[in-house]
Amino acid sequence: MEKKVLVQVNVLGVIADQDIAQQLQESLGRIQGVNFTLRPPRSIRSLADIGVKEMPDILLMDIDGHTPQDATDLQRLVAESPDHLRIFCIFRHENSSLIGKLKGPALAHIYTPPFVAQEIVLDVLEVMSDKRRRLLEARARKGSITAFFSASGGAGATTLATNTAERLVSQFGRRVTLLDLDIGFGCAALTLDIQPRTFATTALTQPERIDPVFIEALLTEHESGLKVLAAPADPQAGETISVAAIQALLHALVERYELLVIDLPRLITPWTLEVMKQADPLFIVTHNHMVPLRNTRLLIEQLPRVGVLKERIEVINNHARPGGELHSEHMRETLHNLPIHQVSSDFSTAVRAQDQGAPIHSLQRRSALCRDIEKLAEYLNSSFTGTTQTHPSLFKRMLGQGHRVGGF
Repeated sequence: MEKKVLVQVNVLGVIADQDIAQQLQESLGRIQGVNFTLRPPRSIRSLADIGVKEMPDILLMDIDGHTPQDATDLQRLVAESPDHLRIFCIFRHENSSLIGKLKGPALAHIYTPPFVAQEIVLDVLEVMSDKRRRLLEARARKGSITAFFSASGGAGATTLATNTAERLVSQFGRRVTLLDLDIGFGCAALTLDIQPRTFATTALTQPERIDPVFIEALLTEHESGLKVLAAPADPQAGETISVAAIQALLHALVERYELLVIDLPRLITPWTLEVMKQADPLFIVTHNHMVPLRNTRLLIEQLPRVGVLKERIEVINNHARPGGELHSEHMRETLHNLPIHQVSSDFSTAVRAQDQGAPIHSLQRRSALCRDIEKLAEYLNSSFTGTTQTHPSLFKRMLGQGHRVGGF
């Protein structure tokens, strides 16, 4: 079944000319899925920060309004930019000496007078199309993998992973496996009140035996129908896990199940990075407080450098409260405009559900927390089936009449 891929393209415009800036805001603002941020040249101390502190998909620059140092930085940026960045340069004079000096794979387009905003619109749509194609290629597997990773201790990733997986089975009838990879400290089995006899490490220490039939024998079934591959209560059990074993395990599970939900440990190792690379989406679970947001931003900036696709990363603001410490728009800007899903704060219900080994839905089905978990499950189900999303026509996308992309 073909999956519908929702694409968001972040465009950073460093524009000095006010007329050009206004035309671009009006034109790009009509394209659904394009997040256009306009910055005057003086607001960025160095273009060398692009790709480090700033992480757009497209850098759109009005060249003639910048300093000699900016020109030097631009040449270096074009030559050394990260793979995901595309640079569009607008020259207000055809005889600019810089045109011939810009060389590198990131340089996508050069525009010379007369300036036509429609040309840039079409080129941005081309980048969106290419991004969608790459995502489709990356998703060419039978099942879908979703991973939950905590940006800080106590962020609630296990609670969300466990309850979202249960809702995918109970509410949407999906064939789902919950894989607890928090080796040594995982508590998915406790959260669901099941007593597994076999664990993920049973497979990971015997990678040569891994296939769908062998893995099926290791799963423990919850009363909802959710299959669970639990983590053992042995902190040393994860020391010998290899990337190859993880790859084999994930492949076997997605061969047999529609959706694989993974609870990751708060560790960065070669094998946890391999899970992150394959997850789509990778949910980073955080809180709207300074330290967790700092950690989340660091992850968002660093993970693409080790092979995790930035467009696969999404954020869950857990324990969200109306009028939180950081305004949602500030939070979105801090986290590079990635999709942010809001999950309501209800600590007492979450703890009571854990203590009783029961899904939150069975205790407080009308609570805001339960509704938000159901929204997460609905989001993943829709992403897998493609039943609630359509591809609007080019004309409608340009007019902003398509489906909005982002969190909820």
